[in-house]
Amino acid sequence: MLSHEFVISIRLWLGIKMFPSPPTSILCTCRQHIDPFGDHLISCGTGPERTRRHNALAEVIFQALLVENKDVVKEVRCSGSDESRPGDVFHPDFLEGKPAYFDITVRNSLQPLYVTKAAVRAGAAAEAGEEQKDTRHEANVLATGGLFYPLVLETLGFWSPFSMKTLKAIASKTSAVSGIRFHQAFQNLTQQLSVQLWKYNARMLFRRIQLEVQDIDSWDIPTVA
Repeated sequence: MLSHEFVISIRLWLGIKMFPSPPTSILCTCRQHIDPFGDHLISCGTGPERTRRHNALAEVIFQALLVENKDVVKEVRCSGSDESRPGDVFHPDFLEGKPAYFDITVRNSLQPLYVTKAAVRAGAAAEAGEEQKDTRHEANVLATGGLFYPLVLETLGFWSPFSMKTLKAIASKTSAVSGIRFHQAFQNLTQQLSVQLWKYNARMLFRRIQLEVQDIDSWDIPTVA
């Protein structure tokens, strides 16, 4: 994580304003107003960073599974009727000889849709994402005798309960073949995922900060070439 990414991550974590201007004076490229805390930007679909964040998280899962099985691949087609790609990572023999598809989703708990519930109960957005998993993909996987694992993460780092169980299962496999204790393997996995999440959250914000904040040097955020 670069210096400016770390500083922005801390500001986001502590709820420090990202933009000194009134929110009504700043428009996103999607034409929505940007709030001074940057909450909109870490979920906005415009620009490439949200996709890159997703791909970076998928890469961590891929590398972790690859330690245990060298035949793990990305985005394999399911042999269902529409030959869809139900997951970001495919493991040919994950549990009891069954293949598994891992599908990663990031939900923003700061969106108006979730913020009220999230303010009362941590994980509300992640749990909603788990409930809204792609049932069509899951049905195709189950029809072929496979397993479907939705991995749902919130933008501020909370994993859904089912996702945490899945991450522990992945870490357990890593531990079995690497000689690393399970606790350490699980910690390594979740730490790598967390760093990638916050790094790309920061990148989504930094692009806009460079355009809007004139006195960026006073933030102690080093500019990048």
